[in-house]
Amino acid sequence: MKIPYLSIIITTRNEELNILRCLESISAADLKCYARSGLFSEIIIVDNFSTDRTISISEKFRSGLGGRDNSLRIIQSGPERSAQRNTGIKNAGAEYILYLDADMTISEDLLIELFQKYIIPQREVAVYIPEHIPGDRFWSRLRHFERSFYNATVIDAVRFFPKKIFMLAGGFPETMTAGEDWFLDRKIRKLTGTSVSTGFICHHEKSGITAWFKKKYYYAEDFRYYLEKSAGEAEIKKQFGFYYRFFGVFTENGKWQQAVQKPHYLLCIFFLKIITGFFFYIKNIKILHKKSDN
Repeated sequence: MKIPYLSIIITTRNEELNILRCLESISAADLKCYARSGLFSEIIIVDNFSTDRTISISEKFRSGLGGRDNSLRIIQSGPERSAQRNTGIKNAGAEYILYLDADMTISEDLLIELFQKYIIPQREVAVYIPEHIPGDRFWSRLRHFERSFYNATVIDAVRFFPKKIFMLAGGFPETMTAGEDWFLDRKIRKLTGTSVSTGFICHHEKSGITAWFKKKYYYAEDFRYYLEKSAGEAEIKKQFGFYYRFFGVFTENGKWQQAVQKPHYLLCIFFLKIITGFFFYIKNIKILHKKSDN
């Protein structure tokens, strides 16, 4: 069996609507990369015991790979995505890791870029990968505009890194289901340098403000674990502070020029941030009061 040069970890739970699109985008990029360099990736799906067709769709896709069927492995493990990612990375056969969610796809040249810039020269660098929100509806365009300001900031997190750096950082904290990527990002940045790719990820979010509210309300409560484990860290003020989230991230490094092009988008984003802040405060009021007393 050939040894892969990159392990791509995908966590799933009832992702029958997304998993095939994700796998197809990786396979297309990997075939293009293999044609140019002769190097290839493996995909590891870590499924949290799905009850829909996630596994059967993945197995059918694997059978269609023919002689490359060993490039896709399926592991079932839980209980949450942090533990799933840790399991996938520990089972990875490559020295470099890229982790994705099942509702993501990758741009066609992303893997070529990762191979040429980092894997082949064996650079110990962690990489931020810009995230696009596809779609023509107003909500998708609004979310894409907002997300474009976060790339490689403290609101972002590295998605590609050497496996040994990940292990030295201690992996994802398994008590967290929100902020776990920020926590790992901070640990990794203390161990190695970072870069930003030109290739990108498309995040096919559930469209609409109702789905967004449900997501933010769910994660607001779980940020308490992140706050407890990150007490005293300077970046907390940026990640949760009013000034940076409302102004700093939109104006630093000349980004204000992009921001002022669509002021109506900014107003909508500010409104959504006020709602998010309300959710966060209500769910974490005890922790916030305890920290202020100390």
